[in-house]
Amino acid sequence: MPEQKNLLNFPCLFPIKIVGEKRPGFLDDVNACAVKFCPDYDKASTSIRPSSRGNYEAFTVTVTANSQEQLDGLYRALGKIQGIKFIL
Repeated sequence: MPEQKNLLNFPCLFPIKIVGEKRPGFLDDVNACAVKFCPDYDKASTSIRPSSRGNYEAFTVTVTANSQEQLDGLYRALGKIQGIKFIL
């Protein structure tokens, strides 16, 4: 198998876009997950955008990533949150 090169230089700021069904506590769940993997995560940096019909919400969280393993764990944990449709 060919050697993989890191596409990111760690540590780095890494934005993650999350879209899910609008529900009470959704943002709290996302923030709790981000803090678990990135203790220095600043919840105030989260941007929130509702869908045009108000059924979904999109969040952009920016974390300081220290490794690919940290990001992989964060993505897996975010994917388990109720109502998440996709993560970019």
